[in-house]
Amino acid sequence: MFQTVDNKTLVFLPYDIETSIEFDRRNLEEFILHTSEEYMDESHKRHLDNCITLHGYYPWTFGWGIRDYVPLAGFDKKFPNIIDYIKDKLCLRRIRKLTFVKQQEEVWPHQDADEDGWAIRMHIWNDTQDRMYFQKVRPEFAEKKDLKNKIITGLEPPWIADPNINPYIGSEIMYDEILFPEKHYANFPLRKGAWGFSNRWAVHGTDKKLPNEQKCIMVIYGDKDIDRLRLLHNRSYEKYKDFSITL
Repeated sequence: MFQTVDNKTLVFLPYDIETSIEFDRRNLEEFILHTSEEYMDESHKRHLDNCITLHGYYPWTFGWGIRDYVPLAGFDKKFPNIIDYIKDKLCLRRIRKLTFVKQQEEVWPHQDADEDGWAIRMHIWNDTQDRMYFQKVRPEFAEKKDLKNKIITGLEPPWIADPNINPYIGSEIMYDEILFPEKHYANFPLRKGAWGFSNRWAVHGTDKKLPNEQKCIMVIYGDKDIDRLRLLHNRSYEKYKDFSITL
């Protein structure tokens, strides 16, 4: 979906939407801190443990707003403007999962778990211009559809990240085998804003280490309104073609 333009594979596109959402940042930061501990499930605990085992650290703090379509910790009552914004501007009929990810360290190359391969994210705040990059996945790996064949470094399912089963996970050998070496750096037209990217044809990561609490990404999963999203996508490509990344 949305991944081919001008006979090339589109892996990154800023979206042409209004970027302002009214919310109290301090309240949201407190909400993230509370839910990062209170609502961490077993799957995410395995994720965290895998990352620390493989990489020696965990670069994110996760706050949980919605899980399985159900708001957590009164999120819908505390931040109704964020929910309205997502449904209106980001073209979702229903929000299945909503997390807030505060990035604190350098992030290794990885893929996220968006089911259809096209992800929607948004800087809810971004006080710095970091070095987010994409690397193209070699076709023989990208064309594999089974989850157990996805290039997921330290993510679910947990056995993918078990070095006893896959000796290349988390190693330079693995990256060299499955990725083209060139890094393509994202250039955002605005410090805050939404973007889409490919989770099938590329991996993404961040070079620069960030001071804590300078960047927070809203990670959104749900039932997409494909017709509205296609209009947004096409309009955004016309406006931000020079910011997009095609490989």
